[in-house]
Amino acid sequence: MTDLSVSLGPLALKNPVFVAAGTFGYGLEFQEFFDLELLGGVITKTLTLEARAGNPAPRVVETPSGMLNAVGLQNVGVDAFLKEKWPGLSALKAPIIVSVAGFTENEFVEIAKRLAGTPAAAIELNLSCPNVSHGTGNRCFAQSAEQTQAVVRAVKKIVKVPVFAKLSPEVADLPAIAKAATDAGADVITLINTIAGMVIDVEAEIPILANRTGGGRRPSSGSAAWLPAGTRSS
Repeated sequence: MTDLSVSLGPLALKNPVFVAAGTFGYGLEFQEFFDLELLGGVITKTLTLEARAGNPAPRVVETPSGMLNAVGLQNVGVDAFLKEKWPGLSALKAPIIVSVAGFTENEFVEIAKRLAGTPAAAIELNLSCPNVSHGTGNRCFAQSAEQTQAVVRAVKKIVKVPVFAKLSPEVADLPAIAKAATDAGADVITLINTIAGMVIDVEAEIPILANRTGGGRRPSSGSAAWLPAGTRSS
């Protein structure tokens, strides 16, 4: 067979096929459909410190060019994940990258501490979800070079595995944010989180999504590409 092995920062992968966070559940949900060990790696649904119910419905709407979602980081929380989901995931012969999000820098650090003892291949910092309020003064951490750098640096002090920084498209200077993450020690840059959009009910003259806006995806497309930190592309 053709050798599809690649390197992503310090990670050696058997092929470049990943599943992006938020599109594949926690990972195990799809094992009845195909062999997950064929993948280059699995990135879990984003975890928060505490369980979250997510945003109110409606939170998914179709559009003529794809769909918008504003799920709002619904998840079981990091402790329940480690107890209920991790045993099955850790048995897979595929790298498992755990996606995490905090609403403060300290929450990112606390989640990192709880994951530090697991054999996760890497941790992805979701710094860029557009569908929740982070209380940072911006829509998300990744809209500030300083806040991005602070979170990445704090987590790098806790964990020994590679750290991915998932960035936002909703910035004036994305390379500057990427450089801030790299300078803080990020091993891989995830480009990009979803692009916010809105669908209007023209009869009621209101947004259809309860969250008003949602993240956009086109049919047959993902929302992320991964680059080793420091990579230049033309």
